[in-house]
Amino acid sequence: MRALVLFGVVVGALVALLWARPSMVPGGEAPRLTYLTTAHQLGVVGYRDPIGVISPDATRLAYTEGRHIRVLPIAGGVPRTLPAGEGQIRYLA
Repeated sequence: MRALVLFGVVVGALVALLWARPSMVPGGEAPRLTYLTTAHQLGVVGYRDPIGVISPDATRLAYTEGRHIRVLPIAGGVPRTLPAGEGQIRYLA
């Protein structure tokens, strides 16, 4: 019985790995990243809502942290912090 359950778990994991792997679009190019949604937390932790966007040339990631916007090179490096805003930053374009 245990062997059957273990076999089912292994098969399920393999199916999940094959289903979740990134697919290639015709022409061999990786799919473009797209903004999906903003995550809002209700209650006392709502002030920590993060948001992040990738630059159109895919070289930088901009994300918010409270009243600050930080810009990080995707290839790695030190984030650049922009001056603090008047209030919490909830949207980036």
